[in-house]
Amino acid sequence: MANYWVAVRIENDKTYSNRYGGFLDALKAAKKKGYWSELTSFWFVESDMTIDTFTSYLSIPLSEEKDLLLVRKIASDDSRYFGEFAHEAVLLSFMPNAKKVG
Repeated sequence: MANYWVAVRIENDKTYSNRYGGFLDALKAAKKKGYWSELTSFWFVESDMTIDTFTSYLSIPLSEEKDLLLVRKIASDDSRYFGEFAHEAVLLSFMPNAKKVG
């Protein structure tokens, strides 16, 4: 079992509700016990999935061209991201071992 933090930015367009709803459904299905969701775009989640499977699963309802997803395994240097980050080099300066999914 692993603990992850998850951050997401979903572009607000005509399909936002479908993508956001699909993301929340995937997040709830991927969790093992519970999750913390007091912030609108940041969660702590416990899951039986590996970081690659977890990130890929959460990204299914998202658009790689419009949305951003960042997952980090807590107490580890494992990070994954999805989407076209405008400042990818800055992100990687903080998380040099992060790998892109998708």
